[in-house]
Amino acid sequence: MGANEPSTSRHHNPSSIHAVSVPAESAAGEVSLRFRMWFPALHRKTHSASFPRMNQSGTPVELDGLRVTVDRLIYRHVPVADKPHSFVYFISIHNDTDVEITLQRRKWVVTSDDGTQLVFVGDGVVGQTPVLKPGGKFTYNSQHLIATASAVAEGAYGGIDENGRQVVTRIPKFRMVVPD
Repeated sequence: MGANEPSTSRHHNPSSIHAVSVPAESAAGEVSLRFRMWFPALHRKTHSASFPRMNQSGTPVELDGLRVTVDRLIYRHVPVADKPHSFVYFISIHNDTDVEITLQRRKWVVTSDDGTQLVFVGDGVVGQTPVLKPGGKFTYNSQHLIATASAVAEGAYGGIDENGRQVVTRIPKFRMVVPD
């Protein structure tokens, strides 16, 4: 991060997240074609978060230096009958490249230990389209609510760089486990 450039932080109101619960075997068919183009590797049945290097055809490219860290994960029990387990996660998106990047969309795939998958797709990141200058970062926190004793979360953020190139960066896979 540059010396005169503060990081941007935002707390996310989870009630504004839209989620779709689909069985694991049909998850790929439930996601919009537009989003498949942004994050093609997340639309396979396995929901692998592997992103190959892409060409200049408009398909997103994964840039060296655009990265995501999961900084902290906190468990809370909440009195919601169908999903009593809340995991608050703290994310930082780092731009260690030499180009400015605007984040425009996100996708999360949460797979519970019973095989159920929740797919979260949307524009922006916590209601914003953050602009990350070279050396900058954007931080925020939000939460996933789950019904089972454990689940795995992964995903990606997509955007555009200052040269008009579509870019993508993976959200590292992390496990949420209800403590004993």
